[in-house]
Amino acid sequence: MPAMGFLTNVAVAQNSEKEVSARLIGKPLYLRGFWAEDKLKFDAAGKPLQSYSLVSFTEAGFNAFRVKIHGDHMTIEGQRVGLTFDKSGKYKRQGLTLGNGDNGTPELITLEVEGSGTRDFSKALDAIFAGSLEELAPTLPFYWQTYAKGHLVGQPAAGVAEHPDAQNKTPGTLNAGGKVTPPKIVNAPTPEFSVAARRMNYSAKVEVHFWIETDGSCSHVSISKPAGLGLDEQALAAVAQYRFIPAQRNGKPIRVDVYVEVNFQRS
Repeated sequence: MPAMGFLTNVAVAQNSEKEVSARLIGKPLYLRGFWAEDKLKFDAAGKPLQSYSLVSFTEAGFNAFRVKIHGDHMTIEGQRVGLTFDKSGKYKRQGLTLGNGDNGTPELITLEVEGSGTRDFSKALDAIFAGSLEELAPTLPFYWQTYAKGHLVGQPAAGVAEHPDAQNKTPGTLNAGGKVTPPKIVNAPTPEFSVAARRMNYSAKVEVHFWIETDGSCSHVSISKPAGLGLDEQALAAVAQYRFIPAQRNGKPIRVDVYVEVNFQRS
């Protein structure tokens, strides 16, 4: 796909605080690795120097506000940013906080980048940051890809796992004729709030698409209408544990696909 955004334009070496600041500050950045920690260290190629835990991309935005370069070592400081989606699918970036509600303080992130001796940090910046959701979308997990293609643009990148049955879009059984009895739910675990949504006192609904198999289990769970702030992954985790009396046609279990709305409401 064609180059997009400032982050793909790396023809000029970026080796001063002024140049790097111009590239990062005021831009809608995202951490490509979806790293959860707020203290991050990278080598000159932008590879993490240790293993970090991960969060949803809706909790991996970044607003840079300071760049410091000492020799061939660079420090970038900023605030973690979350994404929320409204009912129409429009998203909004908002700075995340530590602590709850009005008592929260900005969730600050510090990134340390070791240089290669040349003071050119372009390669590291390319590896660490995406400059738009369009640029980030191809690397999202498979359960985001259907939504991303329709709303965030981009095609799945090489190495991004697809569901093993991704080519079979829907079971295609509800309109196959015969007398169909719909599935009945027998177990629906309550989803848990994400940490970010709890801190931000954020209530929302997530629409999930999935298949109900002939044994009553769920498969092919994916995002249909997101909420953001990590609630989408929490909804998927809950729905994956749902159990049903399967749908039947002429007395025999059949596979069907359904949409379910998962409601997250803060008291």
